[in-house]
Amino acid sequence: MKQQKQISRSLDDVARSRLELHNERNCLALVVLCFWLLIVVTFTFPGRHGVSNIAQVDWTAIAKLLSRAVALLLLVIAASRMWSTASSGRVFRLLTPIGLFAAWGLVSAAWSAQPAQSLAQAGCFAELALLSAVVAVTVRTRRDQSFCLAHLSLSLLAVSSVLLFALVTLPHLGELQRTNAGDGVAGLLHPTVAASTSSLGIILLVATRLCTGWQWTRRMLLPGLAIHVSVLWISNTRLALFLTAAVVAALLIGAISSMARFRLAIAASIIIGGYFALDPHLSLAIQGTEPVLHHLSRDQSITDLKGISGRDQIWPVMIDSYFDSPVTGHGFYVTSSAGSVRVWNHEGNYSAHNIWLQVLVTTGLVGLVLFVWGLLRPLNAFLRLPPRDADPLRGILAPIGAWLIGWGLLNVSFVAPFQPEAIVFFALLGLIVGRTAISADSSCHATAVAASNGRESRETGNTHGDCQ
Repeated sequence: MKQQKQISRSLDDVARSRLELHNERNCLALVVLCFWLLIVVTFTFPGRHGVSNIAQVDWTAIAKLLSRAVALLLLVIAASRMWSTASSGRVFRLLTPIGLFAAWGLVSAAWSAQPAQSLAQAGCFAELALLSAVVAVTVRTRRDQSFCLAHLSLSLLAVSSVLLFALVTLPHLGELQRTNAGDGVAGLLHPTVAASTSSLGIILLVATRLCTGWQWTRRMLLPGLAIHVSVLWISNTRLALFLTAAVVAALLIGAISSMARFRLAIAASIIIGGYFALDPHLSLAIQGTEPVLHHLSRDQSITDLKGISGRDQIWPVMIDSYFDSPVTGHGFYVTSSAGSVRVWNHEGNYSAHNIWLQVLVTTGLVGLVLFVWGLLRPLNAFLRLPPRDADPLRGILAPIGAWLIGWGLLNVSFVAPFQPEAIVFFALLGLIVGRTAISADSSCHATAVAASNGRESRETGNTHGDCQ
């Protein structure tokens, strides 16, 4: 009789495990569907402006709103199914600071000169924070990580592919040209957004390939690089080109052995020395690089280049605007008390073109503290994990983190609403938070087992206090 009860209990446990696994797979499918919904709708149409009032709502705005509403519904469904997991408490604690920043952004609409704008953009940020939480409680295994990163890479590749196809077949849609302020975008995407999408796509593919060797990375690597590099070159964003080259070079150098690096340095020295001996005046180099330099200059003058494409004009304006409301800011994604500033001979609610300045001006010192806390808390917990728990995410996070830091110096980066880079950032944030929570739970379980067997808890590298 006792044996039958044990068999029955075992069968119940197996059935429960299969049901939980099926539930996890369904929730993971909802998550990757949200990736696609949020990334694909970043497209717009030539000459279209953003919506600042109800009169400007068009079919594109309605489609974007519906896609975001559907994504939010899917995230809520996935969260309700998975929030009872063992790691959900830790996930909630690690993401509390970024959630408080999103809440502060929503509250800031009360004093914003454009309350609808602040509510909408802070709501977008809150939805992305929810995306991180759902990713954290849904992605449990290396296989889940692979599935999640594969769809992130595919969605970025889809954006670049559509742009490249449109450029060849419908040039007026695929055009990646910069327009005057206030004229809207010239094609489906602003060149800066196209550049960040293709640049991140390249780095994510290369980093994942070198760190994991998953099969999908081998199949996607060459066609993905060809498409992304083409879009990156055509979009002609100098910072994206530089960051991509620097990060990919660092990845490749880090992937080879010390002896191979030494041989590479010797070969480079011989080649460079030989070239200087044959062409001491660098005439061939000047002739060969002249078309490239002309393309990269975008017909800008030396003064424009020294001013970092006009940022020397907008940054002083934003700093002055910050001191008008230094503690609470002007409202999420609103950079002045009046709701618009005059820069580059146009009036508008311009971004600060720097992620830290953007957060400071729009949400004030309070917002900046919450934002920094929201970034450092999960990152610090993740970096304290042992390598066996952090890999391969640590190798993927490092190059993308370096890219985001560099990109944020001249752009608002992932604080911008539903840009592909923002979706990649919050997905990765969810991955590292989930990995941290699972590792902590495993350590606590090992501690409890060791304690129940009369062994010292320090053998597991944790304490009972960490498991509360």
